[in-house]
Amino acid sequence: MNSEQLLERDVKKEIEWIFEDKKTKLNIDVNLEIIFIEHPTIEGSFVYGEAFPFEKPPRVRLEVVAIDATYEELNMVISDELIHIKHPEIEQYVPDTLEEREEFIEKMKAYL
Repeated sequence: MNSEQLLERDVKKEIEWIFEDKKTKLNIDVNLEIIFIEHPTIEGSFVYGEAFPFEKPPRVRLEVVAIDATYEELNMVISDELIHIKHPEIEQYVPDTLEEREEFIEKMKAYL
């Protein structure tokens, strides 16, 4: 295994751990698809997520730049996508700042 494969393996384990923890807390049945990419899908974002709440079973797809993804970004994106699985009526929202993110989390607590 080369260093890139080792890094992807470690990041995949971290993603799966976060995903299982959040999925259990939200009490939902959902599949996870992880795709490692070399360049960000969105400039400046190293984790891109998409929720498919109406598939059977529902699915979350993550595109991850393994070398640059942080725990905080993984946690934030996974949490957001799982909330959209549990509550598909919530409009998709991507906060621009940490302050907006914190406000969004406070509002979303009402849905949990």
